[in-house]
Amino acid sequence: QQKCKIGNAEINLVAFAKGSGMCAPNMATMLCYIITDADISADILDQLLRDSVDKSLNCVSVDSDCSTNDSALFFAAGSVKHEQINDYNSQLLNDFKIALDDVMIDIAKQIAADGEGATKLIEINVTNTKTIDDAKKIARSIADSPLVKTAIYGNDPNWGRIAMAIGKTTLPVNLTKLT
Repeated sequence: QQKCKIGNAEINLVAFAKGSGMCAPNMATMLCYIITDADISADILDQLLRDSVDKSLNCVSVDSDCSTNDSALFFAAGSVKHEQINDYNSQLLNDFKIALDDVMIDIAKQIAADGEGATKLIEINVTNTKTIDDAKKIARSIADSPLVKTAIYGNDPNWGRIAMAIGKTTLPVNLTKLT
């Protein structure tokens, strides 16, 4: 749950989810519901959800397998009145976007931590790439690697497995800057 402001109005955001098997990009066997009391149009909610899911639920990897059944639904009750928002880039949405990302990242971590057979939760941070897509490719390669997962499960700090997962992306990498 998160609180934020739109103008002078205090807004609530709540998310809940189920599902921890067959979790990979595209959410997988997971249901997620996000509810806010803000008064935001369906078009803007759709954009907000797509952007936030891309930073949260679509970054989860439990077992690298996708399912055909997944949903993330965003509901706005409109019970709190505030200045009408007709533009996704409105400054009035700045705090709301941050709160939404916070609640979505939190729920994504909870799903991963509750994964079938999960004993550890790790976060992969990739920085200093040329593009965000390059960072995502590297992070996904590390997260989905069975060799990396077995090293983590076995408490084996095998840096070579992480370097291998980065290398198999075939992206140009300055090896002297890997940490």
